Amino acid sequence: MLKIPVFLSSDNNYAPFVATTMASILMHTNEFIEFYILDCGISAKNKEKIKKENKFFKNFSIEFVEIDLDKDFGDFPELEHITKAMYARYMIADLKPEISRAIYSDIDVAFTGDIKHLWNENLDNYMLGAVPSQRGKLNNNYTDIKIKLNLADSHKFFMTGLLLIDCQRWREEHISEKLLKETLKMKNKITLPDQEIFNIVFNNGYKPLDTKYCVIYKIFKDCYTQEQINYLTENQIIVHYPGGAEYKPWNNKELISAKYFWDTVSKTKFKKEIKEINKNFLKTSNSRRVNPMKTLLQKIFSVKNTENHKILTILWIKFKLKKKNKRNAYTQEIKKEIEVLHTEIKALHSLLNACVDITKIPPARGGLRKLQMADVLLLKIFDSICSKYNIGYWLDGGTLLGSVRHKGFIPWDDDIDIGMLREDYNKIINILQKELPEDLFEINEGKGFFRKVIRIIFKDSPIQIDIWPYDKYYKDKVSEEEMIKLKQNILFCYNKFWETFSHDKICTGECPFPREEISKFTEKYILNGNKPLEDKPIIFRGAEAWLGDRCVYDYEDIFPLKRTQFEGVNLLVPNKPEGFLDKYYGEYMQLPDFNMQILGHSNINEKLSSIDNKMKKLEEFYDKCKHK
Repeated sequence: MLKIPVFLSSDNNYAPFVATTMASILMHTNEFIEFYILDCGISAKNKEKIKKENKFFKNFSIEFVEIDLDKDFGDFPELEHITKAMYARYMIADLKPEISRAIYSDIDVAFTGDIKHLWNENLDNYMLGAVPSQRGKLNNNYTDIKIKLNLADSHKFFMTGLLLIDCQRWREEHISEKLLKETLKMKNKITLPDQEIFNIVFNNGYKPLDTKYCVIYKIFKDCYTQEQINYLTENQIIVHYPGGAEYKPWNNKELISAKYFWDTVSKTKFKKEIKEINKNFLKTSNSRRVNPMKTLLQKIFSVKNTENHKILTILWIKFKLKKKNKRNAYTQEIKKEIEVLHTEIKALHSLLNACVDITKIPPARGGLRKLQMADVLLLKIFDSICSKYNIGYWLDGGTLLGSVRHKGFIPWDDDIDIGMLREDYNKIINILQKELPEDLFEINEGKGFFRKVIRIIFKDSPIQIDIWPYDKYYKDKVSEEEMIKLKQNILFCYNKFWETFSHDKICTGECPFPREEISKFTEKYILNGNKPLEDKPIIFRGAEAWLGDRCVYDYEDIFPLKRTQFEGVNLLVPNKPEGFLDKYYGEYMQLPDFNMQILGHSNINEKLSSIDNKMKKLEEFYDKCKHK
C-alpha cells in the first residue's frame, strides 16, 4: 500500500469542503493518504468534525499545520472571494521537511478517480507538475497577462489548484523564498495572485499534467472539441469548480458536474451545514430574481463591506477602498522599518566586504578566546589518541575554514569540527571511552549536531569536538545528472533513517544510536547494493548528518591527508582544503551573512563564566597524558 502525502488548505469558512475533498479522495482509492491540512483559522469544533471522517474511512491519517496568515502573508494582496489562505501552498515543502514528494489540491474539487494515478506521474526531473490552463481560447491565450508579467509569448500558463511537488528539490532551490519575494515585488500588478506568481517563478520549468486532473465542465463548449470532451468525461480523475458562487456545487445543484460533489457529502459530518449553505444560496438567488429593480440599483450604486476593504460601486464601476486598521497600519509600519534595516544591512555587508580583508580580523578576546584555547588543548589530546591508534581524521567545517583563512579559529567560532571515514568513525567511540576517563569526559554518539554525530565534551563545559562521519561511494566520477540523483538519494536516506529512529530517545539514552542501521540504510538507499569503491571513490558526509548539496566531494579533495598549522598546532587537513571549502561554503573568503547565528551555542555566555577553572583541569589532564 502506498502512503501518499496530500496537502489541503482552508480557513474556517471552507472547512466543510476540506471534508468533502478528503471523502472524494478516499472513496476512489485503496492507498493510505496522509492528509496535512494547512490550518488558516479552522475552529476547534470544525477540526473535530473533519477528523470524524474516520467513521467512514480507515485508510488515512490527518495533521493540522497551523498557518499565521497575518505573520506570514500580512502585506500580500487578496481577492474579494479568496483570502490569503491561497498563499499557504508556498510553504508546503518547508513546513514538513521530512516529506520528499507531495500533492497539493484546492478544495473546490471532487476526485472521481484514484489519486495514485496522479502520484505515479513521472516528473521527468522537473520539481513541479501542474495542469496547463485550459482557458486560452477565452482570453486571447493570456497575451495581456504575459505582457504584464514579462513572460514570453510561448509561455504555457498553468493553474495552481492542483500541484505535484518534488519537495526535496523545492527546498534545495529555496522556492518558497522566491515565491514570497516575487509576490511582494509584484503585489501591485497581479490580479490572480498565487497563480501569476507561480508562473513567474517557474516560467516553463514545470511538467505539464494531463487535463484529466483538472476537468472544468463549465468551459466544455467554449474550449473543447466533442472528441476532447469525450476523452475528459471518460478519463477524468479530478473535477474542478472554479469561479464565483454560482459555479460552486454546494451552492448550485443544477451544475452538470455537481453530482460528483454531492456524492461525497453523506460521507462527512458536514451534511447539515452543506445543505443549509445550499438552501441559503437558493433563497438569495430567488430574492434577486423577484426584485430586478433592486438589483439594478445595486449595480448603479452600492457599498459592500469586507473585513479589510469597502467596495463602492458607482455606475457599474467598482472602487476598492482599503479600510484603516490601526493594528494593520502598525504592523505594516514595522515591516517597512524591517525592510529598510535589511537593505541597510546588505549595503553595510557589501561595503565591509569591499573594504575589509577578512584574514586580518583580529582573534577573539576575553572568555571566548580562553574557550578557543581550551578547545585547542582538547584537539591536541584527540590528535595524540588518533596517532596512537592509527586513526585518520581531518579538520572539518568551520574549523577547517579557520585554519585556511585565519591560521586558527574563526574569530567568532567556539567549537571544533572533525571529519572521519566511516571505518575509523566506527572505531573511535570505543577508543575514546578507553582513553578519556568518564569522570572528566562525556563521549556521546547521537548528541552532537542535533543528536546526529559523536561529540566529545569536557564535562560541564562548552569545550567540545564534533566528529562527522563520511562514507565512500561506488564510483569515482559521475555525470551532473547522476550527481543530482546521488544527492536526492542521500536526502531520501536521511529522511527514512530519522523517520525510523527517534531523536529524543537517542538523546535521552533510552536507546543507543543505531550505528549499524545507518550503514544498512546507506547501502540500501544510496549505494543501492553496490560495493563502495576503495580506490579514489566519491566521498560524502554520512546520511544521518546530511547538510545539503555541500556534502559531496571528490576523493582528491580530501586524500591524501596532510598537516598544517592551526593555532600553532600541527594537525591533519584535507589534501585540497580550498576545493573542499569551495564546495562547502562557496565564497568562503567573504564576511558571513549578518543574518547567520554567529555563535553555535545560545547559552555560551553562561558557560564562559567558569572557563578558567575548566581549562586548568584540562591542562592538568593534558600534562599527565604527555608524561605517559
